[in-house]
Amino acid sequence: MDGDQTDFIWGVLDMIPSAETNFPDVRNRTAVHSNNGSCMIIPREGDKIRLYLQLTNSDIRDPATGRVDMNRFGPDKLMEVAKASFQPYTMATTPDKIDWWTVYISKCFGQRVASKFSVHERVFIAGDACHTHSPKAGQGMNASMNDTHNLIWKLAYVLRGWADTSLLKTYEFERRKYAQELIAFDKEFSALFSSKPKSDEHGDGVTHEEFLQAFQTFGEFSSGIGIHYAPSVITAPAHQPA
Repeated sequence: MDGDQTDFIWGVLDMIPSAETNFPDVRNRTAVHSNNGSCMIIPREGDKIRLYLQLTNSDIRDPATGRVDMNRFGPDKLMEVAKASFQPYTMATTPDKIDWWTVYISKCFGQRVASKFSVHERVFIAGDACHTHSPKAGQGMNASMNDTHNLIWKLAYVLRGWADTSLLKTYEFERRKYAQELIAFDKEFSALFSSKPKSDEHGDGVTHEEFLQAFQTFGEFSSGIGIHYAPSVITAPAHQPA
């Protein structure tokens, strides 16, 4: 695979906020960028929300060995990080309302794209087999399903004799470019999200305008409306929105 890796650590927590929670946008897709750490809210089914929380090496690594020690972490620690990030608002839950949690270390999976998505239009790969990125992009399953949808209808047309085998070349042509754009965005978004807000103390930090622009781009990826394929035998530029 082509690409590299970044060294960001994020905790993820699925839970139902308790009545003490007074953050006004708790049921909206929200990004919080603060000096206490960045986080993101993703509303889920029912009353559940998913929190993405920025962590540090000291949160999960054993200082004696430098190795990740998951025994140093858990949902209680994630809630401590959440409470600090949401100050002066309150973010709270109870143990019985925590559904699932984990920790992602971006260095473990990197941000990479396969050099080829097919071999002679006979063998194809899709999803995580051909592109890896951080969970914050929220596109792991989305990108995988779009890969397979893009490929399957073309395979069906060729196998039924409705199209020439050259149609299959457009799978890699379209989806690899999308994967490269997604990886480039994910690297930028991860760096912005993990940086401090710009201030007198952090002159090289991220401005509100930069963060807002990245968050809007994130919305285009997650909704799918930001995907544009280059002209090909099946895509006419005249019908592509500007």
